[in-house]
Amino acid sequence: MKTIQSGAGDARLISVTVDPAHDSPENLRGYIRRTGFGEGNWRLLTGDKRELYRFARKGLFVTATEGDGGPEDFIHSDRLVLLDKNLRIRGYYSGISDKEVQLLLDDLKKLQHER
Repeated sequence: MKTIQSGAGDARLISVTVDPAHDSPENLRGYIRRTGFGEGNWRLLTGDKRELYRFARKGLFVTATEGDGGPEDFIHSDRLVLLDKNLRIRGYYSGISDKEVQLLLDDLKKLQHER
């Protein structure tokens, strides 16, 4: 998996592509240049589809469906996952709920004060 970076800092947002065949590192860099999306502490993650889908299913647990990451396999989720610096899952939030996004921001502030 490859992250395309454009910033630094303690907290990072990571978006995982659902279309890695199209979302090559070069295409994502161009997208960042054209739109500004992915700047700052936002990372765009791409790579091998099977590896990305395994990460989503087995690492982040964002879907209950099984699959092999093959050509017909597709994952899409509105879930935001909060990971700590040790990559432990600290919370799940709906990305389409203003209330849950605010809860994520509040939890992130708390997490940044942990040692």
